[in-house]
Amino acid sequence: MPISPGSKWGEEIVPPTAIRSFRSDRELGTALRDNSLNSQPQGALHLVSDDFRSLLGLKELTRRTTAIKIRIDALAISYTDKHGGTHQDVCIGSLHIGRPLRGTLNIVTNTGWWRGHDIAPRAHPNDGKLDIVEVARTMTARQRITAWRRSLVGTHLPHPNIAYSQSDFYSWSGKLSNLTVDGEKLGKVSHVQCRVQSDCTEIMV
Repeated sequence: MPISPGSKWGEEIVPPTAIRSFRSDRELGTALRDNSLNSQPQGALHLVSDDFRSLLGLKELTRRTTAIKIRIDALAISYTDKHGGTHQDVCIGSLHIGRPLRGTLNIVTNTGWWRGHDIAPRAHPNDGKLDIVEVARTMTARQRITAWRRSLVGTHLPHPNIAYSQSDFYSWSGKLSNLTVDGEKLGKVSHVQCRVQSDCTEIMV
């Protein structure tokens, strides 16, 4: 069940012996996409993710004897590549369409974090919503650099050239643009759809 405002999120536990570790959001998303979590021996899922460590206030802690167990959503993605082929994928953290410093940029995030920036401060990775940040084509590179610096601490909004919204579904179509999912470049696309997969899996951080 998606978390409600003010509810407790996460449980401190002693890590079990059987652990399957993922070194990045992308690695976990790929495993979910390929259904390998069901086809391989199970164990508690451990995710090494700076975004989730930041969300839980664990970024500065280097050695711990306990872990935080949390339930998270994921983003189910469908996209059309430059050849017209359709693909399915899973995003854990964030995806973006376009280039960060030039042209229209569309960011969809589950965690609220994007490239180390607190891009959507209202986001929560178990609220049943995806957070959408749309940067206008007219926003200059200098303005974007300033906004990205401010987004390190989540103070870049409101901004006249940045639109922010929340939904459980997102659809984009346009001229061929680069799609990047959890840091992996997937090439140029003409169409992207994504929806929330609530309570997708449980992980330890």
